[in-house]
Amino acid sequence: MARLVHPNIPQVYAIGEHEGQLYIAMELICGERLSNFVRSNNLGVRKTLGLVLEICGAVQYAHEQ
Repeated sequence: MARLVHPNIPQVYAIGEHEGQLYIAMELICGERLSNFVRSNNLGVRKTLGLVLEICGAVQYAHEQ
């Protein structure tokens, strides 16, 4: 996961275990749920689909790695 370098994927810094608890240390992304963002910004279908295409591109990149 730490090798994934993509503008739409948070950077993973470390994965490990501490005192029996698994953890992932990753880049903090401040924001809101996609559905809330679309609603609060009054995005139309075209702009919403553009965001979904960006998300799909990031998922495809991750799967290819």
